[in-house]
Amino acid sequence: MASSHRPFHHDLFPAYIRYPVLVLTYVLLKPLLWLVDTAGYSDRLWAALSRKMKAKMLAGHDFGDYRPSRHDVVVCTFPKCGTNWAMQIAYQIAMRGKGEFRHIHDVVPWPDFARQDLVVPLSDDTARQAAPTGLRVIKTYLEWEQIPYTPDARYICILRDPKDAFVSNYLFVRDVMFGLLMPVVPVWLRLFFSDAAPFHWSGHLHGYWKDRHLPNLLILTFDEMKQDMAAAV
Repeated sequence: MASSHRPFHHDLFPAYIRYPVLVLTYVLLKPLLWLVDTAGYSDRLWAALSRKMKAKMLAGHDFGDYRPSRHDVVVCTFPKCGTNWAMQIAYQIAMRGKGEFRHIHDVVPWPDFARQDLVVPLSDDTARQAAPTGLRVIKTYLEWEQIPYTPDARYICILRDPKDAFVSNYLFVRDVMFGLLMPVVPVWLRLFFSDAAPFHWSGHLHGYWKDRHLPNLLILTFDEMKQDMAAAV
């Protein structure tokens, strides 16, 4: 079994692209962002960038006309709330502990990811056919209302303390996306809980929580999983 972290970022670009970008960052962009922050426009800038990113990420990236069946286990989490952890557990349960893969998204579709060329498509039924349980796992960051619900499919939602989710999000985005251009923590915190953010924590929580009594929706918390993973499994 390989790592779950596909090199989506700098490993995709050769050195002759990476190094000029670093020089440009140090010489031009970093001082420019400092001036913007000093002038008090940092919140506006990052909100505008986030809205553009949100529109690009969500435009046409969903389940389409696909309807989950009794073979599907949909892992629904807010980003940085135990997604890979829950996905790995669910996949190994489906495979009776014998799941093998180069990368988790070679066997688990992610329909709302903008780069569908990097993940196995929903139309690929190979993982289900290989599973002794006849089940396959699907990952999504979409809110509950954006996911096609069927009474036959299974849905798993992992909830996490927003403080912990924010810290994990900040470090992740800094490391894989913005690097030296990452805004200061207070700016990112205000953006994280605003409507401009690509994913809205409170909206995500509300949708799943209001339907928590559905028999085919399992809600676990990140802390519960850490405290007693065997019980969660």
